Amino acid sequence: MGNIDRFINSEYIYPRLKNKEEYSPNIYTNAVAMMSSGVFYSAFFTHIIKNYFKVKPEIAFGYSMGECSSMWYSLGVWHPNGADKIRELDIFKTRLAGDLEVLAEQWQISSKEAKQQWISLVLLAPVEKVKTVINGVEKVFLTFINTHEEVIISGHKDTCAEIARKLNCPTLSIPFQSIIHHYFCIQEKEGLLEMHQFEIEDRPDIKFYSSISQSTITLSSEEIAKNSFAVCTNQVNFPETIDTVYDAGARIFIEVGANATCTNWIQKILKGKSFHAIPFDQKGKSDINNIVCLLAQMCSHGVKVDLSLLFQKAKESGTQRVFIKKIIPGDTPLGELFGQEKLQLKFSRVRSRFRKASPKRTFLLTEKQSDVLGYTKKSSTKTLEYSSIPSSHEIQFVSPYHLDEKGIKIPQKQTNFNQPEKKKRT
Repeated sequence: MGNIDRFINSEYIYPRLKNKEEYSPNIYTNAVAMMSSGVFYSAFFTHIIKNYFKVKPEIAFGYSMGECSSMWYSLGVWHPNGADKIRELDIFKTRLAGDLEVLAEQWQISSKEAKQQWISLVLLAPVEKVKTVINGVEKVFLTFINTHEEVIISGHKDTCAEIARKLNCPTLSIPFQSIIHHYFCIQEKEGLLEMHQFEIEDRPDIKFYSSISQSTITLSSEEIAKNSFAVCTNQVNFPETIDTVYDAGARIFIEVGANATCTNWIQKILKGKSFHAIPFDQKGKSDINNIVCLLAQMCSHGVKVDLSLLFQKAKESGTQRVFIKKIIPGDTPLGELFGQEKLQLKFSRVRSRFRKASPKRTFLLTEKQSDVLGYTKKSSTKTLEYSSIPSSHEIQFVSPYHLDEKGIKIPQKQTNFNQPEKKKRT
């Protein structure tokens, strides 16, 4: 594409002012820059939706220049370099815009007078009422029908002002001059065909609709050029085109032009029907906010959208994560390990320290006491077993008396289990 600035015309959108006394250049005075910039942003918005979020359009149509140029560049039918013809030819520099030479020739006045006399007005009035008022009036044309309640008339300044006064309706003057969409543009047929005839770069599986024939356009260089020429020389009837594509099955409308103008018109034209119109660009919102709102509305209405671009991808590593630790058998077997002399010596020291820390206590019981407490007497060692006595204590069974040197029975010292053992004071 080369220097992208030749499509954007950034000196108008992002003016490079050296001081605050300078005025920003007015893009309305340069029809070529305005058209080129409009086509670029339509193609740019379409590229984002189609290639990044994988939205697949089924039907395409346009409003005025949107049908003549934008939809062909945006959807890849024409190569972007074809836009250079707009700058090379004089059609929109001096003939149909700029000096308005064609109008001057038609009205037989100078270019200066043509620019002074020509005007376009937006009228918020019913279409049929406007048609009735302008019927038979010279130098006034119904150029655009935007909705059933909004139109644009063009022609002589004084005559258009009189029409607006008779209709007594809200009126807005369009800030740029162009005589396109009128019958006298036919004399520029050769140039209009040349600037709209290019080799076909791609044939997407999309139905392109014509506002002239109200049917699909054949994807050939000649047919597209003929349709664009017809659009430039005829009235634009937007409600008729919307009804055509709606009958063809269109329900979700995505506007990729500047602002939300067409979206607002579609909402009025199809009011009461099942549809949804979404603008890509909306005044007062940032580009990021516009994109997120667009994607959210498409998802909520069942449009297939690839949202992976909005989520951060995990860093890919060369090795796959393993959640089970691998145990490699080998080394010294446990039997040999604990059979080594060093380990045996080490564990014997631990066992000996444990014994010193918990010495066993010996209890001497009589046979009578053993029967009461439920001890069991062993025949060989006379050691008693009782489950509630700690294993660190040693219990022996002895006779309640013992003989002294003279053979006299002396009672044995006995332990009383019913009373706690008295602690010795240090």
